Amino acid sequence: MLSPPEVVGVLLLVAVPVSASAQAWLPDKGSGGVSVQYQNDLVRDHALGSTLVDSGHIQTHEAIADVVYGITDRVAVRFTVPYIVSKYNGPKPHVIDGLPELDNGRYHGTLQDVRFDVRYAISPNHSVAVTPFVTAIVPSHQYAYFAHSAVGSDLQETQVGSYVARTLDPIAPQLFVQARLAYGFVHPILGISHNRSYLDLELGYSVRPGVRMFLVGTAFTTHGGISYPPPPAIAKDVLIAEGGLPYWQHHDQIGHEQQANVGVGGAVEITRSLDLFASAGTNMIEVNGHVMAHGLSVGLTWHFSHNDVLGDFREEPRRMVARCVCGKAR
Repeated sequence: MLSPPEVVGVLLLVAVPVSASAQAWLPDKGSGGVSVQYQNDLVRDHALGSTLVDSGHIQTHEAIADVVYGITDRVAVRFTVPYIVSKYNGPKPHVIDGLPELDNGRYHGTLQDVRFDVRYAISPNHSVAVTPFVTAIVPSHQYAYFAHSAVGSDLQETQVGSYVARTLDPIAPQLFVQARLAYGFVHPILGISHNRSYLDLELGYSVRPGVRMFLVGTAFTTHGGISYPPPPAIAKDVLIAEGGLPYWQHHDQIGHEQQANVGVGGAVEITRSLDLFASAGTNMIEVNGHVMAHGLSVGLTWHFSHNDVLGDFREEPRRMVARCVCGKAR
């Protein structure tokens, strides 16, 4: 167990977004975890193409509930639902019928997209893991998406891909590396395809029993979509102003967005079954989207087991858990 000064010291060190860690290694049958998380994100700039423009600031607060459960030793499911509160302050609100529906300088909140994930472990090896997955992302309801401060893009998406990971024993048994590669089939809008490819890389290290640290890079690119400024033909016909024209009202959904983030995070074992985790992140590359100045996250994970034996689960680097500062991106 850590003393209070040690806990504070660790949290000061884990100050940038971290993707969900250790997804390549699955919980044992009947075991799993329940997490609750708070995130705070700040956007200061918008990327028009790759040009950064200060069009106002977006402040977002997020509460996220996450459950993972091992159906068998090789199959696990995960369910995630976020509640997001956001506001925009700036000179260029998105308007409908001459008035800003959401970009009025006040906070507004609602449930965002429900995520359901199924993972299958091909390799039972404890040092090496190859774990294909399928993730369904479904809006919890029809929410407003035409706003700087919209909680999301209100789009259905199916992601298919795989995690690949290994511990670096016997050289460095407390160190592991992990990659996630996925392709997202996104519901087309106005006949425009805008599927996505995702790549996450992670390096994790057990500083001491009960203290884990992570370095992470996450990136995605859109295949298709519309860049900004848009092509001249589109700008002339339908995207010249914010006057209710169809392409403009959907520009946050169909943008040719590219993004790369970096981050660090860590988790501290409070008890045998309870972890405190924190992370922080920032945007490195953004094209046609919102540029996150910083994202901060803190939360708790409760681990459970069908036989209440958590020794190996708690100590092995392959079982480490961190959480993400993912903002409103998909």
